[in-house]
Amino acid sequence: MHNKQVAILNLLSSKGDTARLRDLRSLPGLQHSQVLKYHIGILQQQGLVTFNPTTKEVGRVLKTKRATTNLFLSIPVFGQATAGPASIFNEDKITGYLQITENVLNHKARSAKKRLVALQVNGESMNKAHIADNRLPAQNGDYVLVDPADNGLRDKKYVVVSVDGMPVIKKFVNNPSAGYAMLVSESSQHFQPILLTEDDNAIVSGSVLQVIPSPFAALA
Repeated sequence: MHNKQVAILNLLSSKGDTARLRDLRSLPGLQHSQVLKYHIGILQQQGLVTFNPTTKEVGRVLKTKRATTNLFLSIPVFGQATAGPASIFNEDKITGYLQITENVLNHKARSAKKRLVALQVNGESMNKAHIADNRLPAQNGDYVLVDPADNGLRDKKYVVVSVDGMPVIKKFVNNPSAGYAMLVSESSQHFQPILLTEDDNAIVSGSVLQVIPSPFAALA
């Protein structure tokens, strides 16, 4: 377990097993909300804490027995995908392996663990996204876990799409009444949506199931 997660559990114990987010931000290295939410999300996935988004309270779950399985997974990284204008070509080859424990995976990613691939985010067009259960953004340098078998398009779904051979990470928004769909950005900056029609050469490479922030990504 990461030392920041241990610190969260220790602080919860010292406060009667419940604390507000602002209390947890006083811990070293947890001042940034996205870092704090990431570690709380990992503890939630392990069944160690609960989080109430209304009261902003984190509670410690007391159990007599907990699973101790900590299986490491090696997820192939296929270079970079653009979270920005579709202008960076990505060769379809493995550039390394993302080393993470199975406990880090959320439910959907864990269900697809045998077929997961990873892409590193290049750009800032998804730095305000809310991806998966942890609702994390995909910031420059982060990694996204992708299920290549889930290549259907559904409204409001986060996807990796190859547009004319260039992969991008976007949210798919369907607009059938207008005769087109859009790949939209969720960013602190302004990015034009990519309009898609039936004539466009767009290939869905898979759905984005989870974000692994770059400070917590180990490559092999």
